[in-house]
Amino acid sequence: MKNIKNKILKILAGLIAIILIGGILFITNAFVGNPISARIADETIKQYIKDNYSYLDLELEKPIYNFKDGSYVMNVRSKSSIDTKFGIHYRNGSISYDSYEMRVLGMFNTLDRLSDEYSAVAKKNY
Repeated sequence: MKNIKNKILKILAGLIAIILIGGILFITNAFVGNPISARIADETIKQYIKDNYSYLDLELEKPIYNFKDGSYVMNVRSKSSIDTKFGIHYRNGSISYDSYEMRVLGMFNTLDRLSDEYSAVAKKNY
């Protein structure tokens, strides 16, 4: 009888340990993503850049997981142009958003840079 209780306790302890480990992995995956998805996002975004922006001399950052919408974001910037920087979003197996048109062609990066420079001059003279 004592042997059966010990076996049941060992099985129960093992099941609880597996459930706790699984829960920790699930929560971690929800907040930081997983390495397999990050690698797939990295390769997909690099191919997208090669297909669409090969004429730009870009530096690529590591994809960052955005837990709010479950996407990976890779920030890219030009080595030669201060105002050419934008993000590419990967979600559910494809590129979901590319901010090149808004940030670069829409001149938001230039506006931000000039605003920061003007603020620095205004603070210096104030």
